[in-house]
Amino acid sequence: MTKEQDFKNRFFAVLKDVQEDGVDDGEAMWLLGRLAAWPPAWSTIFRRPTGRPPSAT
Repeated sequence: MTKEQDFKNRFFAVLKDVQEDGVDDGEAMWLLGRLAAWPPAWSTIFRRPTGRPPSAT
């Protein structure tokens, strides 16, 4: 199995899990919504040497 096939299998398993059980997990839904709504937030988190978001300083 290639790395790409492995990634696809894992990704589809995550999507299936979210579809079936994710609705009952508020924290998971919040995290997915946050990631979907504001992808540039990751660049601001990892740009800082502390690894903390700017609001935490």
